[in-house]
Amino acid sequence: MNSVLTNWKTTLAGAATILTALGDIASHLSAGSIGSGSIETDIVTILAGFGLVAAKDANSK
Repeated sequence: MNSVLTNWKTTLAGAATILTALGDIASHLSAGSIGSGSIETDIVTILAGFGLVAAKDANSK
């Protein structure tokens, strides 16, 4: 939990990335236009978001 608070900018970017991808998936589901390319892109985006959340890039003191 401490690293989340220390790296809040990276965590916020990761959370925003994940939420954006989930919103895109919801948009495709409601429109009924799910293509394999868009889902693959969203999955990669979600994984990148988890990578940002898990990143430990703050300066250690």
